[in-house]
Amino acid sequence: MPGPSAQGSPGVGYVDPDVAAELAARCQVAGEIADYFVIPAGSTFQTVFPNAGKTPELDGRDRLFVAVYAGDVRILNYTGGGTSAPGASPQSMTFQNVVCVVPATGEVEVYNNVSKQGMALPAGTQTGPPSQPASSPPISADQARATALREASGTDVMVVSTELSTYGAKANGSIVDPKTVVWAVKLSGTFPPASCGALRASPHPCPPPASSELILIDAATGAFIQGEVPAP
Repeated sequence: MPGPSAQGSPGVGYVDPDVAAELAARCQVAGEIADYFVIPAGSTFQTVFPNAGKTPELDGRDRLFVAVYAGDVRILNYTGGGTSAPGASPQSMTFQNVVCVVPATGEVEVYNNVSKQGMALPAGTQTGPPSQPASSPPISADQARATALREASGTDVMVVSTELSTYGAKANGSIVDPKTVVWAVKLSGTFPPASCGALRASPHPCPPPASSELILIDAATGAFIQGEVPAP
């Protein structure tokens, strides 16, 4: 975890972009980072965001990475509060003015509706999303769609939608950790049933084919996790 930079560096808030990318991944926020920096202590948060609400949970923590998000974002591990469309999961809700704080130790804190009035970014703040670590290249939506089409169990398959989410938000299984970030790719086409069941004395029809399938792809590795027919 980076601390305040040494003398001669770009500023006390500077953090290496590759390190920043690793820390930002812990935020579990789907959205674009506008600014990122480090602060020496939790109490500094109020200096940067003087009109934000109180953050006593940051007291006593030091060397914190801060990511300020732009526009509408989704908090992938969000579980409560607010309202959404009927049938929507909390993870599908969007939030504005989101700020994520990653301390050197302890839990990550993600805040929404943070007032940016009077915001005073520290010297060394960097603008735009951090680079991704070379050791962990991001899996793009295009790569996820290509993998989903290869793994599809049907014919005449087309991509309907591609969404960044978590395994726990999209599946009830236990193949991977529920917090695993996934690309959820919904497909249309003709997907025959896996089985018509056990043989019987009298003929019985197979169920009609489904028209959709949901493929889950690990967003960090690109590995196929599972497919579900029909798509929920």
